[in-house]
Amino acid sequence: MQNKKSHSQDTPSFLSLIFQNGVPKNALVVAIVVGSILNLINQGGVVFGETDPNFLKMGLTYLVPYLVSTHGQVMAEVRNIRINKTDVSNNFSNGPKSGKG
Repeated sequence: MQNKKSHSQDTPSFLSLIFQNGVPKNALVVAIVVGSILNLINQGGVVFGETDPNFLKMGLTYLVPYLVSTHGQVMAEVRNIRINKTDVSNNFSNGPKSGKG
């Protein structure tokens, strides 16, 4: 059980990863670009005065790309952390490497 405890202490939480390494800024840029394109496609009638804006749909059209981008970035970081931990433990389990090839 102690191994599990030390593992969780070494691995940052999902929530902490959301707010580090530029994740919010990158997700915001994605949301603005993708959300704007999707809003033009989905709410094109508003631009031409044919329909009234649906603000709930407009907001969700920006929110969804933000959340998807955030999730993707965090999962990539989690994968990198796991790979790095595996590489470090493999290096120690294989013993020292000689410089001769």
